[in-house]
Amino acid sequence: MGVRARITESAGWAIELLERSSFLDALAGYATEARQGNGRLVLVSGESGIGKTVLVEAFRAQLPGARWLWGACDALLTPRPLGPLFDIAAETGGQLAQLCGQGAAPDRLFEAFLARHWACRYRAGRAGLPGAPRQA
Repeated sequence: MGVRARITESAGWAIELLERSSFLDALAGYATEARQGNGRLVLVSGESGIGKTVLVEAFRAQLPGARWLWGACDALLTPRPLGPLFDIAAETGGQLAQLCGQGAAPDRLFEAFLARHWACRYRAGRAGLPGAPRQA
């Protein structure tokens, strides 16, 4: 019998994940490291329909206070270049979204993404929030 993780969808019905505890444990470890200031980018890959989205949604349900930036690669014949970054820009707005709308070069897009990320960590450190980098 497999290990089960249970999540409730917004429609009110529950989904049981079988034999996914090792994956959820690995994600929980990465989240702990991120809260300690060692951020992570986690790529979840697998065949279509294998349950990647459900796995990540089950994990997300375990961390209701966490900030999530979600981007996805396109399953198109000609995928959008930097598609996940454009998804995140649409979610976060600001300079990154402006640069995406202007068709800026990839290096400028990544610079804006990283600047926003580090600015958030800096503000968290100033506020004394857990997981933020320590002030010298």
